[in-house]
Amino acid sequence: MNGLENHSGDLSFNLFKGDRAVKNLDYLAHAKSLSFDRKHLTEQLPPGSYTVSVADYGSREQFNRVDYDIAIYELLFSDVTTKNMYIHEITALSKSGMIMGHADGIFQPKNNITRRQVLTMLSRDQNLSLPPMRKMKDFKDVKANSSAYDLIKPFYEAGIIDGSDTEMNLASPLTRAQLAKILVNAYQLKMRDNAAAFKDASSNEYIRILASNGITTGSNGYFAPNKPVTREHFSVFLYWLYNME
Repeated sequence: MNGLENHSGDLSFNLFKGDRAVKNLDYLAHAKSLSFDRKHLTEQLPPGSYTVSVADYGSREQFNRVDYDIAIYELLFSDVTTKNMYIHEITALSKSGMIMGHADGIFQPKNNITRRQVLTMLSRDQNLSLPPMRKMKDFKDVKANSSAYDLIKPFYEAGIIDGSDTEMNLASPLTRAQLAKILVNAYQLKMRDNAAAFKDASSNEYIRILASNGITTGSNGYFAPNKPVTREHFSVFLYWLYNME
């Protein structure tokens, strides 16, 4: 977090490389509101050291403080730019190897995530312990000795997933409530104090445990437990799980 003291007019942000101005970032803030609208710059820049300068074009009759954040991201997917509010979480998880995009360089952040994709991503966590507590059973839609069978076996034997009667439905989307149950059981999360009480999920212990660990905050007091999880929202859940205090 950086700050600028004694500001009372408009601010202009410019990007420099050495002594040469590279880009006017067009970030403006006025002292009366002391706030910035989130703005974005998506541009390919060559490697090197850059400097952001801040110029104040107003008078100095007032003494205020403006705080601002400047974040620079490597664009790993063509459809996840700085306009995506979850670029930080998606980028961090991608660099860690936990999540991957598609062969054509896209991530499809708004698409619903499937059960197979969730288990595939969790299976990449080398620190995830899945001690078996029951024997694997057969599912009509999962062939024995297949990659899908090998994927679900440790999760089923550890009691993390159950399937639906005789099918696993790996191509189906996962609801937010179902994801909460998987994450709580897989990572053995426990209830902490001050769990958020969501208006639409007050009796769901798994959701309350996620909230008590700071992994979810919901939206305006709601969790939307039956809503499918998107790929970007799964990235957010997983990021805060790995970075909870």
